[in-house]
Amino acid sequence: MSTYENIQENNLDEYLTTVGIFGERNYFNLKLASLLESKHCRTIIFGERDKIEILRVNYLIFSELKNLDVSLDRKLNIKLTDFGYILDLSERNKTKTLFLFDIFLNKNQRDYFNQIKEIVLKENRLYAAILLLGDLLDIESKNKEVNVFSNFLNLNIKKKHLNLIARNYYFPEDSNEVYKNIIRTLFSLSGYGKVNRLISKPLTKHSLLQIINKFFPHLKINLLNFEEEVVREGETKIISGDLESGLKKLSVYASNKLNLLLKEGEANNSNISKSGHEFQQTTRYIETKPRVGNHVHKYINKNKLLNMLIPKSYKGVIKELVLLFIIIFMFPAALLFIGLTNLYLAKNFLIEKEVGSPRLSFEASINLFDISSQYSAKLVHIPYVGEYFLFTEKTGTVLQRITLLLLKQVTLYKYISESLDNLSSESKLDEQVVNNIYLELDLANKDLGFLEAEIKDNNFVNQIINNLLLGDQSLKDLRNKLYLFKEIVGLADQIFAASSTKSYLVVTQNDNILRPGGGRLVTLGVIKFSNWKLVENNYYEPNYIDNNLKGEVVPPYPLKKYLNQERWLVEDANWSLDFPSSASRMGWFVDKSIDEKIDGVVSINYSFLENIVSKKENLIRPKTDKTSLDDKEDNHFEKSKYLLTHLFSDLKLLDQKSKVDLITDLYNGLSDKQIQIFNNNTELTSVLADLGWDGSINKPDCGQNCYADLVAINESTIEGGLADKIIRQASLEVSIEENIIKRKLVYYLYNQTGSNYRAYFRTLVPQDAGFSKVEILGNNSKETLDPEMVGYKNYKEAGLFLDLPNNFTKAIILSWESGTDLKKDVEGEYILSWKKQSGVNKINTEIKVNTASKLPTETLPTYGNLTEDGTFVYNTPLTRDFTSRIFWENE
Repeated sequence: MSTYENIQENNLDEYLTTVGIFGERNYFNLKLASLLESKHCRTIIFGERDKIEILRVNYLIFSELKNLDVSLDRKLNIKLTDFGYILDLSERNKTKTLFLFDIFLNKNQRDYFNQIKEIVLKENRLYAAILLLGDLLDIESKNKEVNVFSNFLNLNIKKKHLNLIARNYYFPEDSNEVYKNIIRTLFSLSGYGKVNRLISKPLTKHSLLQIINKFFPHLKINLLNFEEEVVREGETKIISGDLESGLKKLSVYASNKLNLLLKEGEANNSNISKSGHEFQQTTRYIETKPRVGNHVHKYINKNKLLNMLIPKSYKGVIKELVLLFIIIFMFPAALLFIGLTNLYLAKNFLIEKEVGSPRLSFEASINLFDISSQYSAKLVHIPYVGEYFLFTEKTGTVLQRITLLLLKQVTLYKYISESLDNLSSESKLDEQVVNNIYLELDLANKDLGFLEAEIKDNNFVNQIINNLLLGDQSLKDLRNKLYLFKEIVGLADQIFAASSTKSYLVVTQNDNILRPGGGRLVTLGVIKFSNWKLVENNYYEPNYIDNNLKGEVVPPYPLKKYLNQERWLVEDANWSLDFPSSASRMGWFVDKSIDEKIDGVVSINYSFLENIVSKKENLIRPKTDKTSLDDKEDNHFEKSKYLLTHLFSDLKLLDQKSKVDLITDLYNGLSDKQIQIFNNNTELTSVLADLGWDGSINKPDCGQNCYADLVAINESTIEGGLADKIIRQASLEVSIEENIIKRKLVYYLYNQTGSNYRAYFRTLVPQDAGFSKVEILGNNSKETLDPEMVGYKNYKEAGLFLDLPNNFTKAIILSWESGTDLKKDVEGEYILSWKKQSGVNKINTEIKVNTASKLPTETLPTYGNLTEDGTFVYNTPLTRDFTSRIFWENE
């Protein structure tokens, strides 16, 4: 009954309380299961190999107690796969979960325990507790069979010694009291949400040794030093201690066992005598050789002497032993090498979007790393080479976790593809698939947390992680992104209107005619979701919205001055420098014109949309008779409408690789501001802002002795098109001086559109900044003017008009400065954020920051060069928002 196999075979009453015990099938867990069954519970003891997805339990015990009587290995054997599985099981079944640990932990165990404690006690969805136990000795004798469990001593009868973990004091507990309190805590409400310590009155090492000598006077006592310390936090409960009764039973068992071994020894006595006689004969033969002292070289060379001292029959044995040692030594490293090679190959398949191919390779690598880690763990205590095996053990564990994360990536691609298929066929989104995506992201985020703690000071593993997982981002950034993705998926029921109706405005922007939010609006589509399903979609031209709008709206000053507009048209609704403001304005236009309340806005740049839909259609065209985009008239509204309606159509005709390509393109579009999202839901708004997907302009958080700087450059096309044919280049110099920060921005534009290009430029900077006159340098020309200054939210905006003839280059030079109370004699930080405009594909940018100090500094990201005067230089083709941080320390 208490094993997983038996539960599979017996279909028991579904209303019976089920308690799952995840751990080894040792005597402690078996007895605990037996006691639970006596209280009319169904019990399941299961381990890593028994893990199943459909397991249903009411209560769960995670038992990490190790039986020292079976193994002298005190290593904490928690695997992240196991712990993640337990969390998943606990969350899915709303299970009350009890975690059992020894109260004495070494440093490595304590690090694991702290991480687990933080998750268990701070995870709102978990109803869990931690119970720390003292020193146990439980022994039972039935029908000549003896069961022993002890987590602090070990008896070796053959060698006639007793191993004892060396401590200054012990908590020897009455095992019956321990079982009773575990069961009481499991079914009690008061014990959850905290750490509980279950201990007896302490016993000093001297007192304990006296008791042991009383029962085992002739045994040698070995003290094992595992450098363990007691866990002091938590609520403490004192129970009775009972060591003598356990030692008495153990001494009776040892005496009987010793007598049995002596009888077996007498039976083999004749064989022992015979082998001894043969050894004496060999010894006498060697001793009779008359070659001694310094005269040995006169009679025999060194090889002959070696042959005499080591018989031929032993030479083969020695060679085999040497070979065996090499195999033992190299085996874990060989497994790591094979697994790592396989892992890199599988990763390349994943990069090529061959999602199905790497799954088996990842699983094979996981097994190889696991074998290497477990093998090494058994050899870490060998003198001289223990450090090597400790390295291979830890490396194998970390590589296993990296591979599990990559495997989760494959699984996520699969689930997201299924969701896209549902959108494609206008079916309901599968709520279970959405939940699976949430669960995978949650587990991946927790796994990354454990991985972050594992890789400290391991440069080899850090390099592997950079190559396989991170690329140009940090582990912390990746964790943060996974957490934010999980939060978005957690709001899916609200986004897709599980119990209501949601209306969203989807707009396409002609990014060849720039506006601050991306481009001039071409198409406005109102799509509606209800009960996880797309139920309605209607598309409107901008002039339709304008014609149905009652009254007129006064346009912003530059539209009126430079475009001669007397009313604000919806095609220019995205005039604000931050997208949330523009999105609110778009929603207002639609509401007042066609009476549609909008819950959110999604903008997509036309060129980006055309690219990904064309790529998709080229893949499915041989399989469908749908009209291709090439056959459409040269009409932006009709083309945009076609592109929007076909973005997610016919996805089931795509193979897995093409679907992953589409997912990757959409993600990159969000990161590069080709797509921007606004939502009225405040929770979702916050997550989108943290991801940088909402086009908002916010300065990063800044602590003490810190200055957060910001630059945003925006173009609005007044005349001409083909804004993507304008070549842009920027150079920003920042000088952090005493009580002042100076900036100088040189913005180059080269017109190769074939026609005149006229645009209105706006530069957004911190509110406390003051501008100098703007210089515009052209081909043999120079112009100086005062920028048009406007306050914008908590910032300051400087605007100017630029006329750029065809094949001309002009440079706009802006200078501004602001006061600062930054101090150089204490730790400080300067943060620079550059907000890139949607619709502008790339700006080759050079950033120079001079701290005007010789203080020790650090930059993030790493600046490429450091000049002699202490100026940091960073070059980047700016395709998305950029943030850099410069830290300095005390001299």
